[in-house]
Amino acid sequence: MAEKPTPNSSTGPELARAAGDPDETLGARLAGERKQKGLSHDQVVAQTRIPAHYLNMIETGNFTLVADQLYLLPFVRRYADFLGLDGEDAAMRFVRDVQRTEITVQRISDPMAIRPKTPGRLRRIATVLLILIVLIAIVDLAVRYLVPMAAINIG
Repeated sequence: MAEKPTPNSSTGPELARAAGDPDETLGARLAGERKQKGLSHDQVVAQTRIPAHYLNMIETGNFTLVADQLYLLPFVRRYADFLGLDGEDAAMRFVRDVQRTEITVQRISDPMAIRPKTPGRLRRIATVLLILIVLIAIVDLAVRYLVPMAAINIG
């Protein structure tokens, strides 16, 4: 098993600006540092015990497969420490990035128009049929029970 890389000059607040590109993501910065040290993705997975799919999420910034992005925080810290970067600085930057993406969620530009639900043709037909069935049942009961009772009382 290879040794853990030694810390370099990219520690602390330097993590955010070490690559020179202020818009570079944390994941791109970590992937660049890994490549600069000559480490493959598989070597990092084997030495840090970070699951490969989590390492891929961290490097690409694609967190769609994880329900809560903050679940990756210990892996980000471990990965940065492994590369010789400041793990706490990486963790703070990761949290800031997560919060920033949650705040800048785009809103729907046009609100959906809500129309009142109008009963459909089939619903109206079913309602009329139900009323007719109930009326027929009432008339049937009246004819069966009330007419014979009236005949008994008369006679």
